[in-house]
Amino acid sequence: MPTLADAIGGKDRVIGGPFGSKLTQADYVDFGIPVIRGSNMPSAGRRICGPFVYVSKCKFDHDLRSNSARRGDIIVTQRGTLGQVGIIGDDIGHETFVVSQSQMAVRVDARKANRDFVYYFLISHRFNNYIKIRTIQAGVPHINLGTLREAPVAWPNISAQAAIAEVLASFDDKIELNRRMNETLEAMARALFKDWFVDFGPTRAKMEGRAPYLAPDIWSLFPDRLDDEGKPEGWMEKPLTKFFEIVGGGTPKTSESGYWGGDIPWFSVVDTPSGSDIFVFETEKSITDDGLRNSSARLLDRGGTIISARGTVGNLAMVGRPMAFNQSCYGLKGANGYGPCFVFLAAKHMVAKLQSLAHGSVFSTITRQTFDSVYLPAPGIYVAKQFDLVASALFERMRANVAESHTLAATRDFLLPKLMSGEVRIKDAATLVGEVT
Repeated sequence: MPTLADAIGGKDRVIGGPFGSKLTQADYVDFGIPVIRGSNMPSAGRRICGPFVYVSKCKFDHDLRSNSARRGDIIVTQRGTLGQVGIIGDDIGHETFVVSQSQMAVRVDARKANRDFVYYFLISHRFNNYIKIRTIQAGVPHINLGTLREAPVAWPNISAQAAIAEVLASFDDKIELNRRMNETLEAMARALFKDWFVDFGPTRAKMEGRAPYLAPDIWSLFPDRLDDEGKPEGWMEKPLTKFFEIVGGGTPKTSESGYWGGDIPWFSVVDTPSGSDIFVFETEKSITDDGLRNSSARLLDRGGTIISARGTVGNLAMVGRPMAFNQSCYGLKGANGYGPCFVFLAAKHMVAKLQSLAHGSVFSTITRQTFDSVYLPAPGIYVAKQFDLVASALFERMRANVAESHTLAATRDFLLPKLMSGEVRIKDAATLVGEVT
């Protein structure tokens, strides 16, 4: 049977190498050649995304040119979270990239195969089952160049590949559109929070005699002047714990099979949604009602915020459905009249401060006391309630987009093996695309 290397134009089109030891934190610079790492791999959609770290052109030319990727290449994770695949988009703002020690690049000869079809093959269950069998377990589980090059393939002709890829890409294009829409919506929500509670825009506008830019009933809630400390008159600095209740997480006994595999999502840091897709619905692991009852895990209601508190500190997610979480995270529930949108955006605004206060000899950690030491000017409760009324429309649209993207991804994944095997005709799948998207 032909191999992947044969099908894409030769083994030299699978690129990567053990050069990671040459890259340390000291090698990274502000500008230069971007490095593709695990954090740049897409959790939804197809595209590699930033932000990137960079190495200098000199470092690249001297040590890393043989491990370079370019626009249009497919990136495959070879260690760590195996099965991650992404495409370097043709519209990305760089031409050349460094492939990190945890990634490999696949460069498809367009005369031999359709690039998008190859991408869908690499995310298929068939290929992932092949990886599981060939994973090298010594040290960190990983695959190598040979594993990727030797993957067996049985593909249709290139025109059929293009037709199949077009159907599947329709789902991913809609997912990407939702992601970009959520970027805009989240930016609007953050800008609103910053104007009301950081820059104190309405109060400053009143002091400068500018025209109101909010509804009259909201405008009247803001003080007319700033106090000597530069915050709206009457607003008091309060610790974050006055704005939300902190809920601890937990892990059911892993030795009890009856505690795992249930209907309750169980969040850990690996489930953090990417970018502006702030809502989380599904998690890598789930627990049962017995697991919840017989552990310190607690259920966080829809709209609650989860923040990672140990190791990778400050990752945030908003709960799209009730779920539990592990002890390396906290759940944040609005308190004293403050709503879920205010809580999420306040936590996001203060993440850098919380990270700076993290401590620990092995892992960076934030505790309940860390939240007590971070202060925010407290608006009147009616201002906070009005904020949530305004912001909730943005958050609900984001939630709906993420939910739709999950449905689209599930439909794509259902069709993928059936299209590749010929079980579903391209014409029938195209009809379904029109119904779903």
